[in-house]
Amino acid sequence: MLKSKFVVALSLAVGSTAALAGEIYPLADTANLGRALTRAEVLADLAQARANDEIIYGERSVQFASAPSVKTREVVRAETREAIRMGRIVYGEAAVL
Repeated sequence: MLKSKFVVALSLAVGSTAALAGEIYPLADTANLGRALTRAEVLADLAQARANDEIIYGERSVQFASAPSVKTREVVRAETREAIRMGRIVYGEAAVL
């Protein structure tokens, strides 16, 4: 009895993963799936991406604050102490629900 339940559970698990096998890369470009690009085509695509400024190097995509803070250091510290006192900021395992 236990063995048959295990076999049924195993077959359901394997069968359900097979149903999702076609959706591994749902956003992949399938138009060029069967055709390999030549080196010249890849280099042309790279040159086009560079010309359109589509390649991000390093931290260029990171957006920093546009204006400096208007609060003083003391005000920020006081707000932090108040948030801790009111229980809005917790430390360690107290934050885990």
